[in-house]
Amino acid sequence: MTFADDNRWKTERQAANAVIQGSAADIVQEAMVVIARDIPEVEIIAAVHDELLMEADPNADAFQDELVEIRYFAERGHGFELSLPLIFEPRVIDTWAEGKD
Repeated sequence: MTFADDNRWKTERQAANAVIQGSAADIVQEAMVVIARDIPEVEIIAAVHDELLMEADPNADAFQDELVEIRYFAERGHGFELSLPLIFEPRVIDTWAEGKD
């Protein structure tokens, strides 16, 4: 493989990846807007790539309903046409360290 071939392969991969990463970022940003607007009991603490760290009282009566609403948006309500399913895996943890496994 020549340098030109290797460079072309990298450029093509980056071009394809930009669409994927950009779409993922758009979905995460839209989810943040919807959560902030519609679920005030949930506070968004941080966004890292395609993960959102949120804080809520798990003992609150509405907590499970809020989680279902967030899950629905993440998997189906984002308005993007996806050829693969988007999977949302919520986890309730007490400390950031618990979420690292």
